[in-house]
Amino acid sequence: GITISTRSQKIAGLWTKSIMVLVIFLAMAAIWGTYWTTLIEK
Repeated sequence: GITISTRSQKIAGLWTKSIMVLVIFLAMAAIWGTYWTTLIEK
């Protein structure tokens, strides 16, 4: 039981990290997109 719980915890940690990275990447992409659109419009 201990091995399964530790493995699930590791998987959960990886999932949370990947989700955080994905959210940050999407936010950066959105900021860059708006920045470039405003830059091109000007």
